[in-house]
Amino acid sequence: MIISANILHQVRYQIYVLKLLTDLKKQLEEEGVISISDPACGAGSTLLSTVKLCLESKIQVQDHLYIEAADIDRNVALMCYIQLSLWAVPCRIFVGDTLKLKYRECWCSLMYYVKGWDIKLHSQKLKEIVHKAEDYVPNFILIND
Repeated sequence: MIISANILHQVRYQIYVLKLLTDLKKQLEEEGVISISDPACGAGSTLLSTVKLCLESKIQVQDHLYIEAADIDRNVALMCYIQLSLWAVPCRIFVGDTLKLKYRECWCSLMYYVKGWDIKLHSQKLKEIVHKAEDYVPNFILIND
């Protein structure tokens, strides 16, 4: 009985991993960027697992993956920052309280600047604003004299 429960657990886990992979590839095709946010990142083990999954799927993390994470404990947030930086992942790690949106520090990885993610993120926000403006229909009519 223990063996069958263990096999069932492995199959269930593989289904979740495949679904995550499918979702990541779909987001990459639609937006060109995979962005991940973790409000309580700890030392970053979950994020590193996702990065490893992306690398195994031949996704260039430096060009297509952006991670933003936070933790209230400075030590573990910096552990996450160091690990993601060593894996050359573009990221911003915040030290502070996510629930109150009060942050004391922000750590950006080298790849965040080298690959121009600050510009990419601002241009993506600008595209969203323009897209919303294109869909805007005024509730008045202008009349030319």
